[in-house]
Amino acid sequence: MTVTLKASQAAQPAPEASYDGPPSLRDQLAQLLPGGHGGAHAPEAPHVFIGMLGLLLVAAFPFVRAVPLKARIGWCGLAAGVAASFVWRPTILLWHGFALPNGSPYRAAFVLSAIFTMIAWLALAHRPRTGELAAGAVLVAVLAWCCRGQSSVGTTTWILVLGGGAVSLLALVALRRCRTRSGTRTGVRTAVTAALICTVLLGSALAALSVTAERDTIAWFRPKTTLSGPALAARKELAARADWPRSRTDPGPHEFANNDPLLLGGEGGSYYSSYLPASTARTLHGLGAGWYVKGRHTLSVEDPVGRAIMGVSSSLVPVAGHGDRYALRPSDAAPLLTVRSKLPRAGGGTVFARQERVLGARVYEVPSLTPTAGAAPLPGRDGWTLPAERHPATGHASAGTTFTARCTPGSTALWYAPWFSGRISGPAGSTWGVGQRDMTANPVRVLGTVPADGTVSVRFTSQERQHLPVHPLGCLSPRKLAAAVAALRAKGPVELTTSGHGLTAELPAGSSGSALLAVPAVAGWSCSVDGGPARAPRSFGGLLTVPLGTGATRLACSYAPPGLPAGLAVSCAAALTVAAVAGLAAVRGRRKRSSQRIYEIATKQHIYRMALQRTAPEPSPVPGEKACE
Repeated sequence: MTVTLKASQAAQPAPEASYDGPPSLRDQLAQLLPGGHGGAHAPEAPHVFIGMLGLLLVAAFPFVRAVPLKARIGWCGLAAGVAASFVWRPTILLWHGFALPNGSPYRAAFVLSAIFTMIAWLALAHRPRTGELAAGAVLVAVLAWCCRGQSSVGTTTWILVLGGGAVSLLALVALRRCRTRSGTRTGVRTAVTAALICTVLLGSALAALSVTAERDTIAWFRPKTTLSGPALAARKELAARADWPRSRTDPGPHEFANNDPLLLGGEGGSYYSSYLPASTARTLHGLGAGWYVKGRHTLSVEDPVGRAIMGVSSSLVPVAGHGDRYALRPSDAAPLLTVRSKLPRAGGGTVFARQERVLGARVYEVPSLTPTAGAAPLPGRDGWTLPAERHPATGHASAGTTFTARCTPGSTALWYAPWFSGRISGPAGSTWGVGQRDMTANPVRVLGTVPADGTVSVRFTSQERQHLPVHPLGCLSPRKLAAAVAALRAKGPVELTTSGHGLTAELPAGSSGSALLAVPAVAGWSCSVDGGPARAPRSFGGLLTVPLGTGATRLACSYAPPGLPAGLAVSCAAALTVAAVAGLAAVRGRRKRSSQRIYEIATKQHIYRMALQRTAPEPSPVPGEKACE
C-alpha cells in the first residue's frame, strides 16, 4: 500500500475526463441479465451479471425466512449502496483514487458482482423453500419484462433467462425436495446437481461468447497484430544485435499493442501504465519522444539524436508499403553512462536545443520559417497559427500552408510540432501528425535530406485550425552527430554491469565532473562514488546525473521503490504484533488449561472421597448411645 500510494502520487496525471451522468435505471437493471453488452452505441453502464443461478438466488434472498431479517436487510442495503456508488461522481472518484480512469468509469463493477455472489451463496446455504424460490423467479421475470427493450438484452439473454433460468429453478426445487436418507433420493440428488453444474457452465460459456462477439464489433477493441511471421523474423534479427547494457535495442515506437515491445526485446521508451512516473513522461517528451493518453503511454524516440542520447543502437522501422514488415535500422548510440567534465547550466527553448544540451554538442541548424504559399498563417510570440481550410466541394483539407527555410545542403531535415494533426510534406515525401493538445504528442520525425540548393520546403495541411511552434524545423548534420557520439564513447565507462535493480560502472582513471546516465531521473535511485555514502542523484535534462568529484574510479547505483522501507517497517510491526498476540494467547490458554486441569483433578478427588464415604461400612453404635443422623 505504501509503495502504491507513492507511485500514484508520482504518476503522470490522468486526462481530464468528463462524467456525463448516470445511465437510466432500466439500463442499470438490464446489466443484471446475463449475456448482454449492447455494443459501441449502447449506454455505458456497470456490467455486473453473475449468471441465472446467481440472479435467481439473489432475487429469492429477501424472501428466505431462514436468514434473519436484519441480515437480509443489511445485505440488500449493502448491494444497493454499492450499486448507487458506481453512478455518483464523488463515489466514482473515491473508487478510482480520486481520478477518473481512462475509458470506462465503472471499473469497480466486479465488486458488486462479488457481493451478489455472496448473497446467492447465503440464500443457497439456507436451503430456500419452494415458495421462496418461486417469489425470486417472479421477481426475475418482472425484471426481464421491464428491460426487454434495452440494447443489452438480445437473443442470447432470452435464451439464458428462459432456458437457464427454468432449469436452475427446477433443479433448486428438486434439491429442496430430495432427502439423502434414501438411496433412490441420493441418486436423484446427484443427477440434479450434475444437471445444475452443466447448466451453470454452459450458461457461463454462452454469456462469455456473446459478450466477446459483441465487443469485437467495436473498432477500438480490435487487437493489433504483434506476433506475425514477419514481426517474429525481425524480432530475431533485432535480438541478435542486443548489446545490453552497452546500448539499447528498440522494436519500434508504436507499431505493436501496448507493452508488447517488452516481449520483443524492447529496451526503449514505449510503455503504458497508469503509474508511469510523471518525470519519465516529461523527460521523454522534452527530448522529442511522442506520447498517448496525456503521457501515460510514452513512445520511443524516432530521430537520430534522440536515439543517440538514449543509447539506442538498433531499432525496427516499418517497411513502406508493407504494413506487417519491419526492417532493422542500426544507429549511432552513445553509452548509457558517460562522464562529462562540465554540464551546461541552461539550454534553449526548442526541442533541438534541449537535445543538444544533453548530447553536449551543437549538431543542429534551427532556421527561421518564411510562409511562401497556401493559406496565410498568423504569427505569434509562441508560434504560428494555421487557419482551418476545407475544399468547398469535397470538404477535405485544401492545399495547406507552405513554409521555406535555408539549411546546409546534405543535412537531414526534421520537424517537431507535438500538437499538430494533419499531413506534413517535405523533401522525402509525406508523413502524418496525430497530435492533440496534451493528449497525443507527435515525436521528432525526419522529413528528408536538404537539397543541393539548401532550400527546404515543408507544407502543413489540416482540416482544422492548428498551432505550430516558432521553430518547428531543424536541420541535423550527420557528420557532427557522429563526432559527438564518438566523443561520448571515449568518455564511457571501462565496464558497465547491471542487475535487476542497480548498475555498477568502472570509470576511466581520474574521471572528474559528473556521470550522466541515460535513465529518467525518478525518485528511488541512490548512488555512491568509490564506495562512499549513497546519495540521491541529481537531474540534468530529466536524466540521472551524479557528481564524481575528482579522481573517481567506480560508480554504483541502486533503485528501491519509494515507500518500500516504510511499508516493510509497518508490515514487520504488524507481523510482530500478530506474533505477540498469538504468543500471549497461547500462554494464557496454557495457563487456563492448567488451572482447569487442576480444578478437574481436585473435583475428581472430592467426588472420589465422597464416594468412599458413602460406600464405607457404618460403625456399630456404641451401646447406650444414639446414632447420629
